[in-house]
Amino acid sequence: MRSRRGTARIDAAWIGGVRTGEAWIGAAGRGGTPFRCPVCGYLGLDEAPWTEESGASYEICPSCGFEFGVTDVDRGISYEQRRREWIAAGMRWWSRRRPPPGWDPRVQLRELTGEPS
Repeated sequence: MRSRRGTARIDAAWIGGVRTGEAWIGAAGRGGTPFRCPVCGYLGLDEAPWTEESGASYEICPSCGFEFGVTDVDRGISYEQRRREWIAAGMRWWSRRRPPPGWDPRVQLRELTGEPS
C-alpha cells in the first residue's frame, strides 16, 4: 500500500501476499510443512530453525520470541535456558499478532518434551 505522500508503508494485516485480518499466515498456514520450535514446541515455523547447508533461519518464533541465529549464537542463550525463562514468565504468546485458535502453550511444550507441563 502507499501512503498519501506516495511512500511505501507496511500494512500489518498483510504478509507473504496473504491477507488474514487479525492474524498472519506463513507457509505452514498455506499448506507448507510447518516446523517445530525447539524452545517452546510451537508447530508453525515457516523454516527449519537450523540446517547444515544454510545455518540459522533467523526466523523469530511467534510463541516464545526466540530468534534462531541471534538469541542462540549472538547472545549465547541455549534452547533450554530460554525455555525456562519463557515458562517462568508465564508462557505468554510473544508476537503482537493473535495466537492461532486453540493455542495452548502447555500442549505444545508437552509435545516437544514429552513431559507433563
